[in-house]
Amino acid sequence: MLIPADAEDDSTVPPLGFLCKTTHKDVGPCRVSIKVCPKLHHVIHLRYKADACASGICASGGKHKSGEGAAKDALYHLMLKHPACACGAGNATIGTCNFKINSCFQLDTACTTPAFYAAATCTKNAVSADYCCAANGEDAAKAAMTALSQKMDIQKSCM
Repeated sequence: MLIPADAEDDSTVPPLGFLCKTTHKDVGPCRVSIKVCPKLHHVIHLRYKADACASGICASGGKHKSGEGAAKDALYHLMLKHPACACGAGNATIGTCNFKINSCFQLDTACTTPAFYAAATCTKNAVSADYCCAANGEDAAKAAMTALSQKMDIQKSCM
């Protein structure tokens, strides 16, 4: 089947399903399945499309020149539809103070590198601080706690 090079819609070109690759990865508290498939675009160009699914919610990315780009795009769209996958929450206790710490990541709009941010709140006096951007959620959470300790004297308030 030939499609003219100036055709806008290549939906009639079948995907090359036998070349699809499915991977699984943990993203926040979610187990995400990402399926990347190559597809002929205007017959002579190969483009990739991807679908990302978690907890029954799925999202698709656009056409990309690489499988990695398609996967990142699908993951980005999944995070928009299923933000619970992007965040984790924890608690910490120091002396008489309890702290709630939320750590999340977001992909920038270019779908390149995830940026982790965190917020820490002292439940005793509602003082909070946040931090962005770290390479991982743990570093972001630690930085948020450090920022919080600069706002309040934890030794004096909690001990």
